[in-house]
Amino acid sequence: MHETLDLLRRLFPFRTCKQKIEALPVGEDRTSRTGAAKEFPKGLPEAAGQAGTLKGGTRTVVSRSRRPCLNHHIGRCPAPCAGLVDRESYRRMIGEICLFLEGRQDDLVKELTRRMHEAAEKLEFERAARLRDQLQAVKQVLENQKVVSDDAGDRDVLALARHGDLSYVMLFFVRGGKVVGREGFLLEGTGDMERDEVMTAFVKQYYPRAEFIPAEILLSEIDQEESRGIEEWLSRLRDGRVHLHVPRRGEKKQLVDLVARNALLALQEAELERRFRDRSAAAPEELARELGLERVPRRIECYDVSHIQGAEAVASMAVFEEGRPAPDQYRRFKIRTVEGPDDFASLREVFRRRFTRAREERDLINTGQLSSKKAGFHRLPDLVIVDGGRGQLSAAREVMEELGFGHIPACGLAKEEELLFTPGRSGPIRLPRESPALHLVQHLRDEAHRFAVSYHRQLRTRRNLKSLLDEIPGIGPARRRSLLKAYPSLEAMARATVEELAALPGMNRPAAEAVHQFLKGRNGNN
Repeated sequence: MHETLDLLRRLFPFRTCKQKIEALPVGEDRTSRTGAAKEFPKGLPEAAGQAGTLKGGTRTVVSRSRRPCLNHHIGRCPAPCAGLVDRESYRRMIGEICLFLEGRQDDLVKELTRRMHEAAEKLEFERAARLRDQLQAVKQVLENQKVVSDDAGDRDVLALARHGDLSYVMLFFVRGGKVVGREGFLLEGTGDMERDEVMTAFVKQYYPRAEFIPAEILLSEIDQEESRGIEEWLSRLRDGRVHLHVPRRGEKKQLVDLVARNALLALQEAELERRFRDRSAAAPEELARELGLERVPRRIECYDVSHIQGAEAVASMAVFEEGRPAPDQYRRFKIRTVEGPDDFASLREVFRRRFTRAREERDLINTGQLSSKKAGFHRLPDLVIVDGGRGQLSAAREVMEELGFGHIPACGLAKEEELLFTPGRSGPIRLPRESPALHLVQHLRDEAHRFAVSYHRQLRTRRNLKSLLDEIPGIGPARRRSLLKAYPSLEAMARATVEELAALPGMNRPAAEAVHQFLKGRNGNN
């Protein structure tokens, strides 16, 4: 939620503008307690951008830069920083976006409709088309908003779900009778508190920092002895009457029950996430005990090789940190020096490249010649897992010891019986079927396999596509490279028009027509 609010503030900086220029397009501080709701439904930022093209860059309105930024050139900013929009137009855009964020979309629809008809009557068809697109974007978001009340007033609706020491407060923002956003809060250590005590404490902590305090707040429960004092306190914060209400029947009670059901679902998801997190943390500790490691492996790397009879041989490195996948750390290798189906030689090449690169990058980082953010292999694993048995493990260990990384523990994971092999131990290690450690290494092995297979398929597809392009007259190496770079698959290239193909570097219309006709004929034959 806070990330969403920060994004909206960056896109639509009306408070910042007020501080930096005397003639702010809106006359009030729209981020005050009478401002907009915090979290908005999917599609709202995009529709907001359609409703009013606002300043989204880092420049200020008063900077008077000579040239506008990229946002202006792609139609997302009127460039107030360059003085390309007048004050009144920018004021109107800010007003429209505030109407949208405050839930007053019906007023915005009426205004956009009026301006669209006005532009059409003046024969300004391009402007009318832009307004039509803005209107459609707003209506699309309105269709996804649930009408929960015939009353057009604004209110917050809070409900509580509890289990053990966990509580979850769900907050729905109702503006103009429609749910325009929601926010959830997981509260820990509340097992010794009554339900009304938890809700009362939450209200006291949440609303002093709230962007908007409505005139009515519906709750599933609250401490009745404190409710009167809280109402007076919130009324002072809002500069207007605030009423706290725990409905017992009718439409408002149904609305609170709806929020309570959402709170219960969110609490159940939070509990599942917590159990998964605890299980993920316990798995590396169990694995360390089973393998006899001196310390718990925080970073584990798993390697797998994929090929078909040695063709397009590739390997992958999947990484888990703290028992969970770290996809940004995954790496893939195209086997360069091995001919034919030789997994042992492929693993030796991969480990040589991986640990040689690690040593080089660490030397460069230590001498200040390379930033750790730009390095891809400098981080060393606490444990290495090889997809395979003793043979694959021996190939990996041979290279690790040769390069000076023999101190890093390693093991092999046999596929069929899920046995772990370690250096220096005669027999394999069989982990219990329900062991979190077994599930961890299986998940890691499956990730490495998936990553390797997907890369292998990608290369095989490119090879097949390259062979097909060789059959087309007029398509030489340069044009083939251009086509392969633009279209990774045969299907994508077949969907391209002649004009799109001709626009690629090195291509012309005759060559594009040849490619298009060839692919069209091939699809027709299939």
